[in-house]
Amino acid sequence: MNDHHLDPKQLPRLYRVQYDESMTSYDSQNGLAAQDTDGWYTLRVDFEVAVEQHLNWAANYRSIFISLFSNRTYAENWLLDRHSRVACMNCKLLEIDATQLGSDVYKAQELVDELSLSVPNKAEASISKEYLVAHQIPPCAIKKCCTLDEIE
Repeated sequence: MNDHHLDPKQLPRLYRVQYDESMTSYDSQNGLAAQDTDGWYTLRVDFEVAVEQHLNWAANYRSIFISLFSNRTYAENWLLDRHSRVACMNCKLLEIDATQLGSDVYKAQELVDELSLSVPNKAEASISKEYLVAHQIPPCAIKKCCTLDEIE
């Protein structure tokens, strides 16, 4: 939805926690891709459902969004927590240059507030630091990749 887009040139450095079980795919040649790289929502109600489903980690839902965090320390802690809870061994922290992103970038908290979305309590802490990017992030935007060993 055009009225919620952010200007990538005005965004901070962003961070992606990537792991094998993630709904977002990653490889260094192609960058990051959401599960659904073709879908788009022109009706507000459809966009609202798409955002809410993504933020609620809805099962059996193919999201058009990729989640990023604006705080490196928070992203590192999220990665370490994920590793300790589910023994996720192949976790990576990707540093993203927001100026290389397209125009479909959103601040999750603003969408939740402005669209009156329902999210679980356990997700609220993340949402205040979360940005959503539609469809894909090109490899030129990924400036650094840190492994779990480099973060621990």
